[in-house]
Amino acid sequence: MGREQSPRRSLWLKPSRSTQYVTVTCPPRAVQGHWDAAARRTRRCGHDLCQLCALGWERRTFWYLGLLDGHGERAILELRESQAELRRELSGMGWDCVGLELAVFKDGPASNSPVRVTVNSRGKCEPNDIAAFVACLGLPPLLTEIVPSLHPQEEMRAEGRRRPNWGSKSGSM
Repeated sequence: MGREQSPRRSLWLKPSRSTQYVTVTCPPRAVQGHWDAAARRTRRCGHDLCQLCALGWERRTFWYLGLLDGHGERAILELRESQAELRRELSGMGWDCVGLELAVFKDGPASNSPVRVTVNSRGKCEPNDIAAFVACLGLPPLLTEIVPSLHPQEEMRAEGRRRPNWGSKSGSM
């Protein structure tokens, strides 16, 4: 099977120097998390129980956009800080952004060259919400330890009461 015929190996859109035209399938979706440098991946935030927040790690919002590529294949693009204005515009449109055609390209030959995204035109496409997918992205949160509740006997001792001994002869009538 030739390279052109092989299935795409990743759901993620890989921007390149040549312009790719994609169609928006849903408004931008977000997940809050932390960048885990040791794992080189994002880790979802545990909010009130988040160990990383308790340690002072910066919580970020990661934004993603559902797309259809030029071959009609579903794709996802992470919207970085350089695309913040576009993200705000698309978020403000809500579901009216579905069908917008975007031009995506890298602004240079390096692997870390900035990615540019511009609105090109409007077309039609079937909506495809990626919210459930985005909610599962990244590593699971690291939660602070939850103090387990005491065993009933320990609870009574902590309160200074004795638990009735229903099985002993002295406690029976």
